[in-house]
Amino acid sequence: MRKRSRFLIAFICIMLVAGTMLTGCGGGSTTGPVEEDGPQVWNMRLSTQNPVDFSDSLIMAWAVQEIYDRSDGALNITHFPAGALGDYIPIFEEVMQGTVDIIVGTAPTTVDPMMAMVVVPYLITSYEVGGTVWTEGSNFFEMFDGVAANNNLKFLGVLPGGLMGIGMRVPLNPDTVWDFDQPTEEHLIRLPPLWILQSLADGMQVRTTAIPFADLYPALMTGVVDGWIGGGPELNYVGFRDAINYFYDFRYMDDSFSMFMNRDLYYSLPVEYQRIISDVFTEASMNAIEAQTERSEYFIQQLIDYGIEVHRPTQVQRDNMREAAIRRIWPGLRDNFGDEVMDRLMQDVM
Repeated sequence: MRKRSRFLIAFICIMLVAGTMLTGCGGGSTTGPVEEDGPQVWNMRLSTQNPVDFSDSLIMAWAVQEIYDRSDGALNITHFPAGALGDYIPIFEEVMQGTVDIIVGTAPTTVDPMMAMVVVPYLITSYEVGGTVWTEGSNFFEMFDGVAANNNLKFLGVLPGGLMGIGMRVPLNPDTVWDFDQPTEEHLIRLPPLWILQSLADGMQVRTTAIPFADLYPALMTGVVDGWIGGGPELNYVGFRDAINYFYDFRYMDDSFSMFMNRDLYYSLPVEYQRIISDVFTEASMNAIEAQTERSEYFIQQLIDYGIEVHRPTQVQRDNMREAAIRRIWPGLRDNFGDEVMDRLMQDVM
């Protein structure tokens, strides 16, 4: 209880100063141990891809302070939010190489196709399920850490970014929108250029075109596309509220951010420091999962207050969509992930 209260107090303080770049305690950015007048100090760099007031950046600002405090200043992590060190895919590669130490971001399937495991459609449909699947002890956690190890990364957990929907300039067909066995092809919808999301769109039977995220806003504003797949309530409000008129709360997957550290560096640290890092990132993940339901509802209301029409299915419709996704989409995923991976993921959610 004391740790939870300490987290909440720190989190509120961070939100109050979210307009300022939040960094580590000592301001250092040199990787590796540094001999100072006192005990040995490890200065590290952590990259997050979203602005300082997004949930992943806020909670990482708390985490670097907590790690510093628990290690008595021996672990000094400087936090670079908003992609200050560069685009997340090159930074992932730098973390693999050890030139950057920690990253929190979208797991890049270009680095390893198996990282798409974190966004299997309709695996995570609520944060109660996410709290089971994304944490240590699940089949997912064990398998994803194995994928990380193959790329010289230590997997530290997941931060949820919001269960995703579809933002639209024009309304979707109300007769078919929640029924994946009926095509909804009247409109052209943007899709991220990722194979697993193409599998999702095929299963949902919507008409799509692949457009990079950087080109999405002008594509919506100019009518090149009628809507987009790929973001939850927060991202639709913060980034696209002027470009959409409708939001459909599908919850087909979460806009998750995975937390990775260079594996060589992690295991070179004294065991007690490994445990501090692991414990703090686990607490960050669990606290973020617990807070995300309320945060997503807040941004649903923000969308409504802004004048965006929000559509939400009934629980029966949600259950039917998940059944259809498992029936229509998951067999194809077995070709990519293999039967063992898909069977073990199913065990996590049954």
